[in-house]
Formats: sequence, structure tokens, C-alpha cells
Amino acid sequence: MNYFFFLENKDKNFDSKIDVFNLPPMRSFHKVKLKKKIIKVFFVNNLRWEFVEHDHIFPYEIKTYYLSKFKKKYGNYSFFIGLFDLKQDIFKDHDYMVSQPTWRSNICIKTKFSSASYQGEIPLSLTKKNISLVSCSPMTQSQINIRSYFYLVNLFHEPINEVFTVDVYNNDKKKIGNFNCLTNRVNSIDITHFSNNNDLLIFKSKKHGGVPLYFHHSVDYKYLSLEHTHPPVEYVYSGNRFNIQKEKKKYWFQF
Repeated sequence: MNYFFFLENKDKNFDSKIDVFNLPPMRSFHKVKLKKKIIKVFFVNNLRWEFVEHDHIFPYEIKTYYLSKFKKKYGNYSFFIGLFDLKQDIFKDHDYMVSQPTWRSNICIKTKFSSASYQGEIPLSLTKKNISLVSCSPMTQSQINIRSYFYLVNLFHEPINEVFTVDVYNNDKKKIGNFNCLTNRVNSIDITHFSNNNDLLIFKSKKHGGVPLYFHHSVDYKYLSLEHTHPPVEYVYSGNRFNIQKEKKKYWFQF
């Protein structure tokens, strides 16, 4: 099971959209028969999950949804969406979306001038356990006319909005600041003041993690850049990939 999300931003010049596909990336590697699915929207409200049967999608169909329309219809929440059967629980596993390559959606942030997107998802496995965070991006931009944002997308199966702290380090292993995030939220943090004075930023949290994204835009909103850092296990093609992840986090958590 995979879930999708909108890239929120407090700046009203931005909107976000998701292109949802009811088809796998490669049909030859997908073993389950495609069928009509319900697009369910779910979010945390007053410490409980609320979910809405928003739409339906037929096999091989592609549909696009906009955050601005969701907010007008459902309120100011961090929305997650997925493809479900009629009575399917939102955190119950099933093999409908099991595929190689991974079944994803096109997640986009846009202005009236331009847009940036990436193929992304939140796998069910990330929602079932507390995970820590160590993330960095060599593509962080620091020009004077660029604004930079760090996204941390957290989805946890318990309907809580728990505050946790993310510490920021530079490549000299010096702590240069921190900020707070929430569970079950698409956290968007302006990191321009960090980026302008440092070549590389490392974000870490022992308590919670999520999907880290790096977003940059020019001050005139005409040029956008969106980058995703691979999980540490993806740095290694073969061998003990999870041991590499463990050692990387162990190294950074000592500071």
C-alpha cells in the first residue's frame, strides 16, 4: 500500500497538485488484476483520523487533484490520499500496489509561471514504526535571489500531532539551529537563512523522521527546483545496505 501527499506552502503564490495513476509503472511486473478504486482523503482532526470517499478511479485512468480545492472543500489540514476498496481500512496492507518499479504518483508544486515535481509515495511500512532522520542534500542552493525550503513529510498510523525537534548541522559538524515539526503533517520549513551561509546542511531527529524533500525557488517565482534524497539504504547497490544506513545514522547522532 502506498500513500500520496500535497506539498503545502504558506506562500499564497504556490499551489500543489497530485497526478494519481490507477496503473503500475510496468504492467509486466504487476501480478494483481486492476480494478476500480476509491480515492480516499484522510487527515488528523481532534486526535482522530477522518477520511472521505472523494472520488473513484478506473483501471488505467489518471486523475489530478489540487490542494487549493481540497482546502476549500475540507478545511486547512495536511491531506493524504490513497487508492482503496470500499470498506478497506486506511492502514491495512494489501498487495494491489506491489510493483517494480515502485507504484508512485506525480507530486507537484507550482506557480502561475512554472512547476516542479517528482515521482513519490509513502510506503505503508513507514507508517507502522517510529523512524529517525538523517538527511542532507548536496543540491541545496544558496544564491542571494533564491529561497530554500526543507519538507519533511511524516505519516504515522496513530492519529496524533506530536511535536518533535529537527536539529540542523553544517558540514563542519557544528549545530547551527533547529526547528519543530509535527507528526502526520507535511512540514514545510524555510531554511534560506541556513542555506545562505553553509555549503551543506544535515537535518537529523532521533524521535521521528519521514520523507525529506528540498525545494528552491527564485524570488520572482519563475524558477523552481524540487529534489528528493534517497534513503541511506539506496546508496549501496549490493551488500549489507541496512548496515550502511545504521552506520551513517550512528555517525551523525554522536554530535
